[in-house]
Amino acid sequence: MLEEKHIIFIAPESREIIIPYEDRNVDIEPEIRELEIGSMLQKSAAHTAGNVIKWRVDYKHWLDNATELQTLNINSSSASLTIGAIQILGRHAYFFVQGGVIGEQATLTLTATDFFGNKKNDTLQFSVVAP
Repeated sequence: MLEEKHIIFIAPESREIIIPYEDRNVDIEPEIRELEIGSMLQKSAAHTAGNVIKWRVDYKHWLDNATELQTLNINSSSASLTIGAIQILGRHAYFFVQGGVIGEQATLTLTATDFFGNKKNDTLQFSVVAP
């Protein structure tokens, strides 16, 4: 006599863990980081202590049509709010503002020179705020 075998089928287990979606987006408010130079620039802006922010200065309204920027020198009245690399691209200049001590007021003096030898002096005032 043949032995009767019973076969038991075991359904597969689901070993999947579903992690619910989380909203991980953080919206950062935009900052205006572009300065247009006309006849005179006097600008005040806040700078958060510890940030490194790239600024763009546009000299297209000041420059004669036949020239571009040759140099841009920037001096800070503060030892802690410093200026990083300055890059000139045609009629625009880019620079970094970094550091600062909370509550500090710093003045940046910009001196631009074009290929004809014209010079332009401008002033930026930064107030350093807490993060």
